[in-house]
Amino acid sequence: MSRSSPFDWDKIKMLVEHPHLIGIMAGKSLLTEEHSRWIIWMHTTKEDSLLQASRGSYKTTAVIEIGLIYRLMRDPNATMAIVRKSYTAAAEVVKAVCEIMEMPVIKEMLTFAWFADKNGRIPDKAEWHFTTRKEGKINLSIRKDHTPECTLEALGLDSKVTGRHYSGCIMLDDITDINDRIYKSEREYTKIIVSEIRANIASPGCVCLFSGTAWHPSAALEELKDNGIRQMVLPYQVLPFMSPEKIELARRAQGPLLFACNYELRFDSDADRIFTDPVTGKWDFAHAKNIKAHIDAAYSSPGNKDRDYCALTIMCELPNNKIGCIGWAEQTHAKDWIPFVFEKMSKYKAKILYAEDNGDKGFLLDLIAGDPRAQSLGIFTEQYNEKQNKQTKIATIGYEGFKNTVFAEEGDPMYLEMLLAWNEKDKDCADDVADSYASLLREGGYVSLTNSMNLYDSSMWAEQYKGFRG
Repeated sequence: MSRSSPFDWDKIKMLVEHPHLIGIMAGKSLLTEEHSRWIIWMHTTKEDSLLQASRGSYKTTAVIEIGLIYRLMRDPNATMAIVRKSYTAAAEVVKAVCEIMEMPVIKEMLTFAWFADKNGRIPDKAEWHFTTRKEGKINLSIRKDHTPECTLEALGLDSKVTGRHYSGCIMLDDITDINDRIYKSEREYTKIIVSEIRANIASPGCVCLFSGTAWHPSAALEELKDNGIRQMVLPYQVLPFMSPEKIELARRAQGPLLFACNYELRFDSDADRIFTDPVTGKWDFAHAKNIKAHIDAAYSSPGNKDRDYCALTIMCELPNNKIGCIGWAEQTHAKDWIPFVFEKMSKYKAKILYAEDNGDKGFLLDLIAGDPRAQSLGIFTEQYNEKQNKQTKIATIGYEGFKNTVFAEEGDPMYLEMLLAWNEKDKDCADDVADSYASLLREGGYVSLTNSMNLYDSSMWAEQYKGFRG
């Protein structure tokens, strides 16, 4: 006995040729014919491939979530892996794929594709289910080969990958992030794991498919491009569904450097930057002393496209003339950030908070000093009138302190990214973090002003940074 289906082979052929329609059926209404091109380009190739597309272009939805179902529709016996920066992030993708496959319309589509005869009839007893359905793993009941690997498994770059082998594809999605931008050690680790996966985890005939945005010229995805991997690169300018309003919101929120990485898929040269390859570690509670804080306050309204960041920096003295530093940056009004400032100063036991009084005439520090929380936490405020040129302060005091600073990994990655992005030549570069960092080095006594200015005026400085100084 057999039954009919809402699907027929003409409809299946249409879905194979226009796979974004699978997404439309699953409620992914923003997918377009352009996404069909990506899915087909990625999931019909026999070569390792890289797709880079602007953030916000639904590449994960299209190429990973719908793309893996598209691949399974044609080969239910395949074993595949989704690899992301962390196992947890990869497991979320497996869960999303599983939930889409269990939607009635998608389940019926797959049932037809896997069981229907040439006349479009499905046996009455035709049925499939997941024999394994748990965090990070799903396995199809209709698989003919039985291997330790499931139909789809999640892996993180922090997972044990040795001993696994996949027959269909290994999707490596967003395996680089802001940490690869900031830390050389992170870039090198990512490249090692990528090499291990390509060499030892992919079975013969299995392809490694990469997707993600650009972060650093020497990061893993850029190395793949340099080595000639099959590639498709799609900045926002070539994508018709990236609206001007959406791009403008992203430009305001991210700043020029991160916008360039995530939306234009490019990175500015590091030649004019004086802060590179930071030393990082955990905040050393046991040895931290002389702990102080600085806030660079912002008061602009949420609708201001040039909205400044509030930056909070906390520093301490460490053994061997090292400086501990942790920081945060957020586009918010300084008054609304006061609870956050108290929270962080309390946690890291900072008792003095500095801020300049040039802009607000001491308004913020007066507000903080009069708050009962400041009294209960024993926090004192110190305001100062800024007389030093900001660019000079950052390029001298900031540079001198940077080489002895250990940045706490528990801090905000955006804070460190904004510090590393600073350069004197870029007038559009956000300097809120760099200003807070250099100001606390000076006001807190962590770096000698005299030594820093001698460094700035020396012939050695002039020679080493003649390109930077112009």
